Amino acid sequence: MRVCLFFLSALVSLYSCQHDDSSTSNPYAAKILAQLNPTDTFLYDFPTVNPYYEKFIRDQKQKSEKFLGLPSLEGGFDSIQIRIWFSYDHFDYLLILQNHKKEWSANFCTFEAIYSKNFDSITSVEKTCRYKTPKSGWIKFIDSLFSLQILILPDYHKISGYKQYMPNDVTGATVELATRKVYRYYHLFEPEYMQSKFRQAGKMSSILHLIDRELDLHLFRVKRLEHKSHNTKHSTDTIKIHEIELQEIKADTQNNNSKP
Repeated sequence: MRVCLFFLSALVSLYSCQHDDSSTSNPYAAKILAQLNPTDTFLYDFPTVNPYYEKFIRDQKQKSEKFLGLPSLEGGFDSIQIRIWFSYDHFDYLLILQNHKKEWSANFCTFEAIYSKNFDSITSVEKTCRYKTPKSGWIKFIDSLFSLQILILPDYHKISGYKQYMPNDVTGATVELATRKVYRYYHLFEPEYMQSKFRQAGKMSSILHLIDRELDLHLFRVKRLEHKSHNTKHSTDTIKIHEIELQEIKADTQNNNSKP
């Protein structure tokens, strides 16, 4: 019995090692990264709608980095790091994808802001992080993300008509990425709601669902809402609305901050 268990354990270990492609070279991903900035100058892309907006975004970004202990990416990264923030007002979820020393990793963090007694400022942030591995392997996962244009999607301000269709209370995704020669920062709000009007929102919606599915996060669910509107003949029409909901995640306390 012990021999069988040992043999089975060895097979499982061997299977896992054979399917760990986090360090495997990926020609397609390398080609996409090379095309991102073929020049010798550093590409810096940050939303510059107006001075007030830019200052607000920079202040929020710097506060988030300070509270979460994250270094700034604005000077570049070797070789690539992608931060995806899920939320609008206060960042609740953060996924850090990076290739460092030729090895991919995914660190998924949940955090909660701790406010002052008067609730007028954030005093600290409680953070819990877990390393995750894509179900389909790193090569397929990264190829899919790159094919969905996560590296080159524009900020919503650069998409004509986007802002006028946004609801007042918005959520969505903020993407920050850096390579040796590139730094980009962009927002795409309400991608699930906006995807019928803007293909860029459709790309972001697909990115979020891909991440959710591949990393087994169970963050997003699609629900249908019934909304009745009366026309001039007083009849009632039913409109089906799709939206993303963020669900609470119960972190595994036994595996927190440890890579499986």
